[in-house]
Amino acid sequence: MATVPPAPEREKDQSSPVWQNWRRVFRNAVATTVDSPTADNFASLDANGNVQDSGYDNTSFINIKAGDTNGNIATFNGSGDIQDSGTALSTVVTNLRQIQLTIDDGTNANTLKNTVASLYNGNTIAETDNVAKGATTGNFTLDANGQYLIVEAAGLTGNCLMAQGTLSSNPGGTAATLDLLATSNDIKLALRDSASGALLDLTALVDVGTTIEIYILYLTST
Repeated sequence: MATVPPAPEREKDQSSPVWQNWRRVFRNAVATTVDSPTADNFASLDANGNVQDSGYDNTSFINIKAGDTNGNIATFNGSGDIQDSGTALSTVVTNLRQIQLTIDDGTNANTLKNTVASLYNGNTIAETDNVAKGATTGNFTLDANGQYLIVEAAGLTGNCLMAQGTLSSNPGGTAATLDLLATSNDIKLALRDSASGALLDLTALVDVGTTIEIYILYLTST
């Protein structure tokens, strides 16, 4: 086996037979010839760091069948191949919606008056007065403590899959934060005192004549 020439010789004469023989050994050690490779297959490394035929070509990773619909969302099947989901991207975009929920003081004591207006592709719910605690009134349900307000799925297009909201008014001068989420196909919200984190009675907040306005971005199933 050829040996690496000493440093002075390498630096002095790289055209020497010893040097050239060492270069051939080194080159052969790192170069790899793949036996019977398949054209267009991906290359990979074996456990020894040698190049080998991976056994996979581009269709192994992107297996879209003829006849799949252009513009549909791609998903993975059980084998890890990409497939046509059958759902158009435009469907998902269409199902993104935004509304403005306005909460006022109801005509009866300890009730709410709610209205939903569409901001983008959203649902509309006409003014619903006297939404009482512990009851469902129209498309709204208020819990017994007046803390949790639910916009029922019946008032939405399809089932609500996700939702997030922004509190756009300061109710009754109370610094508050908004809890809002999609649950059981509905939109559920509550307000908390920013300082203590305690849930607030919505009927008490609007009883002083303050309107609560909440912007809601949500995604529905249809």
